[in-house]
Amino acid sequence: MFWKKSQKRLDFDLWWSAWHGYTDDVRKSLAAGANVHASDDAALQWAEDHDRKETVRVLREAIEMQDAQAAKEKLELERQRNPLLAGTGLRLAEYGPKDIETLLREAMAEQEQVRCPARAGALRRDYLPFPQP
Repeated sequence: MFWKKSQKRLDFDLWWSAWHGYTDDVRKSLAAGANVHASDDAALQWAEDHDRKETVRVLREAIEMQDAQAAKEKLELERQRNPLLAGTGLRLAEYGPKDIETLLREAMAEQEQVRCPARAGALRRDYLPFPQP
């Protein structure tokens, strides 16, 4: 009989495999859906404490991939929530003054293209005003 392991069991298997340096089992646990950040990165801490270099490398790669995926999901959620980012062709600023200036310049250039007589037949886009403080 086959059954799916619980998340708690997957996380335990990851920690146990990392502690003992069973790198292949660590990979299998991660592929099965174990949370690499479970219990404050316990698997990575145990692997580092027991000098399991290959296991540490695999866990760090998994952490980087999971964090990158989380950042990507956060960006998509932000695009859905913020009308300035959804459907305007703008990309999300990295929250620095230079990035915000670039976004504003892109938006201004895009608005100028819409007003250009050569683009009279182009689809018109509606823009929302910037929120006032």
